[in-house]
Order: sequence, then structure tokens, then C-alpha cells
Amino acid sequence: MIIGQDVAINKSLNIPAISNYSAQLIKLFRRYIIQEIQSSSLYSNKADKKARDVLEKIVIYRNDKTILTEPSLIGENILGIDIGKKTLYLIRQYTRCIMITLGKIAECVIMDKCITNPDCNMVFINIATFKPDIYARYDEIEYSQYTPFSPSHKYLFYYLESGVLICREVFDKNRNHETKDIGWCKKENPIAQLKAGIPQMEYLENAKIQVKTTLNPRNIRLDNKYIATPIVVFNMIEDTDAMISLKSRYPNHYILDVRDIDLNAFIEVSNYFKILASYIVGITSSIEIKEEMLKDERLAYLFRTPIRQLVNDKQFNTSGIIQLLRQYNGVIVNA
Repeated sequence: MIIGQDVAINKSLNIPAISNYSAQLIKLFRRYIIQEIQSSSLYSNKADKKARDVLEKIVIYRNDKTILTEPSLIGENILGIDIGKKTLYLIRQYTRCIMITLGKIAECVIMDKCITNPDCNMVFINIATFKPDIYARYDEIEYSQYTPFSPSHKYLFYYLESGVLICREVFDKNRNHETKDIGWCKKENPIAQLKAGIPQMEYLENAKIQVKTTLNPRNIRLDNKYIATPIVVFNMIEDTDAMISLKSRYPNHYILDVRDIDLNAFIEVSNYFKILASYIVGITSSIEIKEEMLKDERLAYLFRTPIRQLVNDKQFNTSGIIQLLRQYNGVIVNA
């Protein structure tokens, strides 16, 4: 995914799901910052600089997200940054902005993996259909016939056996759909959705999963409508005890930690968290290459390497990389 890429200019869809919605994500990100944050009465340039400094020095440099879960930081001095009411408000709002966007990315990451990896598609279909062994292949399900889709997306994707990527409109689409549901439909007949026998009910329901990204699983609230939908949680601070607490509070719900299903999916979304924080701080406004950057081998490697491979902080954020980026005024191109 190239954050901020204008897919309206480039019609070719060479990466399913993720690249197709990158432009919409960046627009959402900018709109939220301007309308919800900078228009607030608590906004000030001084507090804004402090909030961005906290994100840069702790969340990006130290890869420490736990500070974002603290109930109150007012009066604290963090790495020389005095936290007041306005600064705390902006930290919270920027964090909310990141998490809203990250939830949409996590949804795309799962769909992308299901589209490109038949084994991954099988596992998530088994989850959506409440199968007792998510890693087993059940004869009654023709896994290869189904592709994932989201009601909030206009298009769905799947590959033919020849390797050709097919793009079709989503039949059951709802652009105002806020919950991050992923369902499955037949490739050749999108109207035909995969069904699941819900354990607590006596009828078949559309098979789907709900994706949630959170900095604190203890804050997740579920109602009875989620009993019919498995919940896949991206627990961004990797708090195992908090996940145990969540499951114990909702014993009738089917809740899974994505790290137990696909660790690479979690790592990929974690990297997007850092990139979104970098966007807020101003380190990056998109991922683009300018020729002068290629003179530095470290930067050239950074921008040539797919995000999913940048799983090591030493690769993404080695000492000196960010400072080098700032040398090139305007090196990052806005979408």
C-alpha cells in the first residue's frame, strides 16, 4: 500500500483491496484532522506541537504505544514535554484518528491475504462459519469458489486460476456501513453469500467476521448482535491479559486475537500504525520516491521495500533515517 496514492490517476489495480482504497483512507485522515481536531476550541499551535512531539519521540522512535492508553497524563513531564489539558486532548484525538483509519486498513489487510492466499482464505472462512478446527479443510465448503468482500467497499476482487485479477462491484454494498465486517460471496455469483449455522440460533446467517483494532481490549464493548459474528481483534499493545479479560466478559461471543491466527497480518498492521503516526507528526505525507533520495542507499532501500517486509524497527526506523528524510525539503509528495 502506498498511503496517499491517487488511484483515480492510475487505473491499474495491481494490489487488491489495499491499494484501491489508499486514496480514500488518506482523504478520511486529512478530513478528520481538519474538521475534528484543528477546529476544536482546545486546539492551539503550542499544544499541537507538544502532542506531535509525544507521538514522534515515544510512539515512533521508541515504538511504545502504552502511553496512549494512560487514563491521564495532565501535569506529567515526558521526555521534557509538559502535558497540559490541551496537549492531552490532541494526543487523544490524534490517537483516535489513527485507530479509526487503522481499522479500515486491518479490514483490507485480511481481505488482501484471503484473496492472495487460499490457505488464509480457508482459515478465515472456517472462523466465519464457526468451524471447530479453523485449520481443517471441510468437504462441505468449496473454499476456492468464495472471495471476501466488505459491504462498505464498492468492489470485490479475486484471482482466476490463470492468475488474472478480476474486479467486480459488491452486490450488498453500503457506503455508510461503519462496522468493519468481512463476508464471503461466490466469485461467479456475488449475490450468493456464504452461510453459517450460528450455534446459538436455529437458522443460517450470512457468514462474516468483525474486525476490531484497539489499544486496550478492556475498552471493547459488545452487544448481543455480535453473538452471530466472530470478532477478530488487532490488539495493538499486545496485552494478553487484556484479551483474556475481554473473552471472560463475553463468554458467549466468539473472540480471537489475530496474532493467534496470522502473526504477519498483525505485524503488517502494526507497521501501518507507525506510518500513520508519522503522517500526523509530519515525517511523511505519502510514500513517494524522488531521484535525489536514491543517492542514499538506506533511503533507497526503505522506499523500494514493500511495507509488509519492513517488520524490523531497525529497517524502518534506524537511527538517522528520519533525520535524513528531513534533509530533503519536499521529498515527500502529497497525493
